[in-house]
Amino acid sequence: EIVQRDGFKRCIESLHKAWEQQRIKLGSESHLREKYGNRLFHNVAALQPSYVKLLIETNHARVQGRDPAVVLPTAVTLRMLMFLDIPAACLLSCVSKRWHQICYNPNLIRVKWNLRRHKEVINSKTVKCLIPRLHGVRQLNLFRCKLTAEAIRLIMRNCKSLRELDLSYTVCDKPHIIDLTGDTKRETSPMEVAPGEFKTPAPTEKSSLYPPELEALNLRKSEVVEEDLKEEGVVEILRGCPNLRVLNLGMLQCVKEKTIDAIVETMAENLEELHLNSCPNIRNDELVKLAEPCKALRRLYLDMCSKINDFGITALARECKLEILSLCANRVSDNSLNAIAQHCKNLKQLELSFCYLVTTDGVKDIAKGCRNITHLNLCLVDMIQDDAIETLASCCDLVELNLRGCTHITDKSLEALATHCPNLRVLHLLGCEKVSASTVAVLQQRIKNVKIIIW
Repeated sequence: EIVQRDGFKRCIESLHKAWEQQRIKLGSESHLREKYGNRLFHNVAALQPSYVKLLIETNHARVQGRDPAVVLPTAVTLRMLMFLDIPAACLLSCVSKRWHQICYNPNLIRVKWNLRRHKEVINSKTVKCLIPRLHGVRQLNLFRCKLTAEAIRLIMRNCKSLRELDLSYTVCDKPHIIDLTGDTKRETSPMEVAPGEFKTPAPTEKSSLYPPELEALNLRKSEVVEEDLKEEGVVEILRGCPNLRVLNLGMLQCVKEKTIDAIVETMAENLEELHLNSCPNIRNDELVKLAEPCKALRRLYLDMCSKINDFGITALARECKLEILSLCANRVSDNSLNAIAQHCKNLKQLELSFCYLVTTDGVKDIAKGCRNITHLNLCLVDMIQDDAIETLASCCDLVELNLRGCTHITDKSLEALATHCPNLRVLHLLGCEKVSASTVAVLQQRIKNVKIIIW
């Protein structure tokens, strides 16, 4: 009621007018800053109107705060920039000359550069511009970026601290010229070399061309490797990186006998993980070459290698103490599984999906010989029976089991899993027509954390 009275409104208006007169009388901004910007009058300044507080804070920032690049030490600013994204750092370099100097400081070293999110703008020219910034990088991801053979050579030559390099799915950065006849021709840019012209470095220069600490190299389905480098270029890169521990050559048709010879000659003692999945030119002879010298090999991926069979797998199993082995969609039978069970006692993960020649006896051999196995994929291995799953459950502490499309599996297998596998977390049962819903519900109750996929 008091607020609604006319006298109260007139009082508020008169106070506001008095305040406006006082503000005009005070005059300069420096007087307000001296009066309300002092720490002793901090509480008084907080009670002032919003535009007065804004005026005080602005003047206070002009005198004391200034630009963080000026106030903060250079080491602190460089540390802050390491947490920024690369595009944000590039924008920050355009703010002022001081920020430009800081952003291009040679002491600013980004350990990890992930450029896969900017693949639309990354090409051979931008890589050439980024080379001075990559001298201290340890992990570089160029997934699906547009590159050339010369750009890869620049990276190898200048990134001395590089330890992990991802060039998977990279695309050739070559312009196309369409003449009047309709034929498409390629024009070689100044950075590029013609296909097949990857020059072999001299023996004295080999150590200077490649990063000496490179441990992981991913060339999976790289168009640059297929069309520009080809097998000769891949061989030269592998011979210049003897300390590689992880090598991914998946889905490359140019991987042949010479590539395997380079692996055996240079990095056989250090190689721990090798991806050769979907390499159509890999044969049993290449696997036999890898078997004896690659004693440190622990993880091997040979999915969809149509030219290998039991002979090559048996040779590898006898020599390499494998922990992870992937043989999806290969002509693998129980003979290979028997050799794996005898020699690979530390096997933890085995992929056998679409291996139609595998039977119940082969799975039993794996269960009895590889008792440390936790992940097993038997998708569409239709020849296995309940005996195989019961032996697996009693011998191995399974964490993930894929039985998708195994039409001969019944409730007996699920009862054995519920009894002997308390750590089971993932179970695929899609297409198991002889499994009842009640048994699935009982398994879900007995193993509470299990995820059963039936759709």
